[in-house]
Amino acid sequence: MSEVFRVMRYLIALPNRGWKPSDHGQLVSRVKTLLSGTDARVIEVRISDLRVEVDLRTERVHEVIERLRAIGEVLYHVAVGVDEGDVDPFERALTLYGDRRYWEAHESLEALWRRSSGDEKALLNGLILLAAAHVKLQVGDAEGYFRLLGRALEKLKASGLREYRGLDIREIADQITMTFKEGQAAFGRIGLVRRGSARNTY
Repeated sequence: MSEVFRVMRYLIALPNRGWKPSDHGQLVSRVKTLLSGTDARVIEVRISDLRVEVDLRTERVHEVIERLRAIGEVLYHVAVGVDEGDVDPFERALTLYGDRRYWEAHESLEALWRRSSGDEKALLNGLILLAAAHVKLQVGDAEGYFRLLGRALEKLKASGLREYRGLDIREIADQITMTFKEGQAAFGRIGLVRRGSARNTY
């Protein structure tokens, strides 16, 4: 019986060996060259200080992974849209955000945002925009980063909430304001801070 394949969207993580977001165009070209002749359709390549993330659609992910090993050993790959089961999407989003997996954090928060309302909806929209701002940073778009950061700050303030599920919203807003004042776009500058004695930050 022959193996059945279907096109799926994957995020494939590779080690960052000196790539910067400003290298985005060059890296996209390299990835497309490596995958030439396969069925893969590259959607985006995102670069953080921790890793390179290749976002694509393919039927044959293992063939794609073999090709991408020319850039570096694959750290992990995940299928987009696969049910996470009983995992709390908010807690998952915090963990992903802290791990610089901003696009996935954005998607996880959107699932909550769709079924929220009122102040909670505005707050979640602000967090989604914060994650989206960092996605812009990953592709070298500093202007887009600051634009979305401004919208995120507006939504966080409009919610009127100082705390949400343990997150210190005022502290997050203060970090965004300071980032604007300093005018420097960088990963890890804006953490999602938990209130309380532990002051856990994502």
